[in-house]
Amino acid sequence: MNRCSPNGDCLYNAVSILRLLTSVELFENSEYYAILPRMEEVLSSNGEQFQNQNNAFSALLSDESSKCFKDDRAECINKEAALNLRDSNWSSMA
Repeated sequence: MNRCSPNGDCLYNAVSILRLLTSVELFENSEYYAILPRMEEVLSSNGEQFQNQNNAFSALLSDESSKCFKDDRAECINKEAALNLRDSNWSSMA
């Protein structure tokens, strides 16, 4: 019997196929997620928290992925996809 850790992601951690599919989605569409089309809309309605898109984007990344963030957002999305496949780990992009 699988037991879930009490981190709030019990279903997501228990269903490994969902983790795999999420990672595949992030990896195959990293350019799309790097742009985040809705981000501009969110920034315009809540501009006080984030001065620009890079600040908002970096807030979506895990600590490990944010270390690699420079100019290549797609690379960070791919890093999130890989992190998502680790047990007891989740991607903030998922």
